[in-house]
Amino acid sequence: MIKRIKSIKNLGVFSNYRMNGNTRDFNEKNIIYGWNYSGKTTLSRLFSFLNKDYEIPIEHSDIEFEVELTNGQIITHENRNSSPLNVKIFNSDFIRDNLSFERTNNRIKGITFDVGGNIETRDKITSNNNLITKAESLLEKHQENILKFNEFETKFTKEAGRIKNDCFNSLIEFNKGHLKKIIDTLSAPLETYVLLDAKQLGEIKATALTQNPKQEIPIETSSILEFENIYNEYKLILQSEPTKTEEDSLLSNDIDLYNWAKSGYNIYIEKNPIIKKCAFCGNNIDDSRLTYLNAFYTNEAAKLRVRITNLKIKINTEKQKIEELDWSKKSVNDLMDCCQQEFSSLLAKYSTVKANYISALDILQDDLVKKDSQYIFIKQKPSEIDIDFITQIEEWVRSAKDIFNKHNKNIQEFGVIRERARDIYKKHLIAKYLIDEQYYEIKRLKQCEEHLGTNCKNIINKIKLENKELEAQLKTITKGKEELNKFIHLFLNRDDISIEVTDDDYFILKRGINIATNLSDGEMTAIAFSHFMVMLDSLQTNKLMDTIIYIDDPISSLDANHIAQVSSLINSFFFRRGIDAENPSKIISCFKQLFISTHSFEFYSFIKTANNIKRNKDGKGCNSFFLKRKNNTESTLTDIPKELSSYNSEYIYLFSEIDKFKDAGFPEEKSYIMPNVIRRFLEIYTLIKLPGNKDEIDNRVKILIGDANELKILHTFSHFTSFERVAQHNALIFKLEDIILDLYVLLSKDPAHLSSLYEGIEKKDI
Repeated sequence: MIKRIKSIKNLGVFSNYRMNGNTRDFNEKNIIYGWNYSGKTTLSRLFSFLNKDYEIPIEHSDIEFEVELTNGQIITHENRNSSPLNVKIFNSDFIRDNLSFERTNNRIKGITFDVGGNIETRDKITSNNNLITKAESLLEKHQENILKFNEFETKFTKEAGRIKNDCFNSLIEFNKGHLKKIIDTLSAPLETYVLLDAKQLGEIKATALTQNPKQEIPIETSSILEFENIYNEYKLILQSEPTKTEEDSLLSNDIDLYNWAKSGYNIYIEKNPIIKKCAFCGNNIDDSRLTYLNAFYTNEAAKLRVRITNLKIKINTEKQKIEELDWSKKSVNDLMDCCQQEFSSLLAKYSTVKANYISALDILQDDLVKKDSQYIFIKQKPSEIDIDFITQIEEWVRSAKDIFNKHNKNIQEFGVIRERARDIYKKHLIAKYLIDEQYYEIKRLKQCEEHLGTNCKNIINKIKLENKELEAQLKTITKGKEELNKFIHLFLNRDDISIEVTDDDYFILKRGINIATNLSDGEMTAIAFSHFMVMLDSLQTNKLMDTIIYIDDPISSLDANHIAQVSSLINSFFFRRGIDAENPSKIISCFKQLFISTHSFEFYSFIKTANNIKRNKDGKGCNSFFLKRKNNTESTLTDIPKELSSYNSEYIYLFSEIDKFKDAGFPEEKSYIMPNVIRRFLEIYTLIKLPGNKDEIDNRVKILIGDANELKILHTFSHFTSFERVAQHNALIFKLEDIILDLYVLLSKDPAHLSSLYEGIEKKDI
C-alpha cells in the first residue's frame, strides 16, 4: 500500500510540495476533502503515474516525485518502471479517455463507448498493435551490425590479398578461404596470437620469408679462456715470499741487470769451455763466481721470477685469444635470416666484453711487473677485480652457441620450422586485423540482433494470433450491456436512458427509442461513473483486491439525493460478503487501498459516516485529509481540521478560517484563499437566514445587509480562472479587511448566532 507522498515537484499546483511531518500516513481507506481548484484531480494524476505501464504525458515530462510504500520501497519519477502498484483511477482524464459525448459530421451519432471487459479488450488490441509496430521498428532499426558483419566477405578477400602480396611477398598461396579457415581455428582472446615483441615478430617473419637455407656452422668450442687459472697463479705469485740467500745487491736491486746477467750466464754455460773469460770485460771468470751465479739464479726468488715471466707470457696469449676469438669473426650473413638480428646485437656487445676482459688482464700484468721489479721478497695483496666480465664472457659465448644451434636447427628442419613460422605469422596478421576491425564484437552484436530479430518475429506472430482471438471476443459486445444499464438506472433512479449495441460493435446510448442527446452534466457524471464501476466489476475478485482505487469527485453536478446514492453504492460495492468460503458472512474489502477525493462537504460527510468506510478493524480504518490551496502554485495536504472532523460542519470550519485571518491582522500571505472562504461562508449563512430564498447569493446578501458592492470582488477572486488577478491587483486584496469587518458587523446583529460560532471554534475570549 501507499504510506505517504513525500514530495511532488512540477505538477500543477504541486510545484514544490513536501510532506508536512505532522500529517498522518495513508490508511487502507482515505478521504481527501478540498475545495474546487485545490489540486484534487492533479493529485489523482500522480496516482496514475504510479502504474509502471502508464506513459507520462509530455506536458508533465519534468515531474519529480517520491512516494513511500508501507514496505519501505520508494517509488520515484526515475524508478517508476519498477513500481509494483496497480492503480485504477476515476477522474476527468478517465472520462475523456474512455467516453465520447460529442457530435460527428453534424449529425447525432449518439454516445458510443466500450465497457467492462470490452474496453480492456480494445485497449489490449491497440496496445498489441503498438507492440507490433515497435517490434517491426526494432527489426528495421537493429540491422546495422548484421550488415556490417556481412561486409566482411568483401573485406576478407581484400585482406587475404594483402597478406599474400604485401606480407609474404607472393611466396604463398592465400585467399579468402584460407583466411576464414584460420579464423575458425582461433580462440579467445585474440591478443594471445598477436606478437607484441618486436624481436620475436622479426624472427618469425624472417623465418617465414626465408627461401634458401645457408650452411651449418660447426659448434666447436671456441678457444677456451683461462682467466680462472691465470688469476689463481697471479694470487699465488703476489702472496709468495721467497727466502733470501746471499745476494748480489747490484743484481738483486736492478731487474734489468738481473735479466741481463742471467741471459749472459746461460749463454756462457752453453758455450763453456769454449769461452773462458767474460765476453764483455775480457777478464777470466773463476769457478767460484760461476758457482755463486748458479746458486743465485736457482734459488726461490729466481724460481718465482721464472713463474712471473711464464704468467706474463700466458696473459699475453690470453689477450691474443680474446682478440682472435673465432666466433666473434662470424658474419651475420653466415646465419639464417631468423638469427641475423639476434647475432648482430650479440656482435655489437663483443667489443665491450673484450675490452673489459683485456682491462682485467692488464691489471694482473701490471701487478706482476711490480712484484718482479720491486717486491720479489715481499708478500703483496692482489688487486680487487670486478669479475662480472667473466660472466659477460661466458654469457656471450653461451648466447653465440645458442644462436648457432638455432641456426643449425633451422637448416636441419628448415621445411617444418618455416611452415610453423608461417602459420604463426598468418595468425598474428589475422588476429591483429580482427582486433582492429572489431570483428568479434560486431559478430556478437550481429548475433544479438539476429536473436532480437527472431524474438521480435515470434512476438509479432504471437501478438497477431492473440489479436485474432481478442477481435473474436469483441463480437460478444453485449456481455456488459445489462450490467451497465443496471448501474445507470441505479444512479439516475430512472430507466429512460439505456444502452443498445450497434452493428459496428459499439454501444449507443438511447433515451427511449431515440438516440440520447443534450445530456445534462449530472447524467454524464452518472454514466461515466457507471462505466468505471462496471470496468472494476469486470475484474476478477482477486485482481480487484490487489488494486488501489482512486475516485475523484464522482458526484459533480449531482443533487443531494444522487450524492447519497453514490455514497451508498461505494459503501456496498467495495465491501462484500460471500468471498471468504470459511466465513461467508465476513465483510471483505474488495480493494488493496481506497482513496476518495471530493469538493463536496455533503459527500464527504456521507462517505465518512458510511458504516463500511468508518469501520476500523485491525487498524485498517479511514483517515481524512484536507487539500488546501496556499497560493497560485502551491497546495498542501494536511490532516482534516478538527472543525471539520469534530463538528462535521463546513460552516464552522469556514468561520474559524475567517476569524483566525482577522485575529492574525489580515496577513497578505493568507489573502489568496480568503475570497473563496468568505464567499462560501456567506453562501451558507444566507441560506441559513433565508432558507426559502432561491435567489443567487448576491440577492440574499442584499436582503440581509443592503447593497454589497464588494461581493463581485469575492466572486472574481473565488474562481480559479481569476487567481492570477490576486497577485496582480494587491490593492483589491487589501479590501478584504473592510469586507471581513463588515461581515462581523452583520453577524453581530445576531449575537446568539455569533456566540454559537465562537463556541463552535472553542473561542472563549471575545
